[in-house]
Amino acid sequence: MKPGQILGLFGPMGSGKTAFGVFLSRYEEEINSPVKVYTNVPDIQGLIHVSKASQIPIDLTPKILFIDEAMFSLDSRLFSSNNNRFFGRFLAFLRKVEMMMIYATHDPGMVDVRLRQHTQYSVFFKDSGSHFAAMFIDCMTEEKSIHYIKKSPEYFQTANYDTRAFPDEFVVDLEFSTGRTFKYKKVG
Repeated sequence: MKPGQILGLFGPMGSGKTAFGVFLSRYEEEINSPVKVYTNVPDIQGLIHVSKASQIPIDLTPKILFIDEAMFSLDSRLFSSNNNRFFGRFLAFLRKVEMMMIYATHDPGMVDVRLRQHTQYSVFFKDSGSHFAAMFIDCMTEEKSIHYIKKSPEYFQTANYDTRAFPDEFVVDLEFSTGRTFKYKKVG
């Protein structure tokens, strides 16, 4: 993944979306150090818990934002006109602040249309017994590939998190949107 890219993870409850989001975040952390991973899911070891955009530093350190149960936070019906402007600005600044975004929800129609339009890759999950079936789609070229992720101890060791922990709502807040995004310094 590259800064500015957005990956949507979709599927019914228990289909492996969150496990894959945690796995991918940790994998990116491992191969692309010094990536910092921020998430709205509490108590995931090694990931930084946030509930609003202003808690994420605006600098050029590579980062990933993983939003689980995105339909509770990023549904356009929840946005007032001010929140819509904040969210639009947030999406525009992902690349500028070296941030990738991964979000998980049951169905693409459950999140804001602008988020769907900015999503470069979608992965649709289905629990297939001993595997998670995952259909990867490049949203620009419509290329598709199907992969099977074995439910192995090694996979779940990396994707380890409390499956009963309920993620916090993630808010793109006024503090994020009031000029602080323009004050980052180029490092190096």
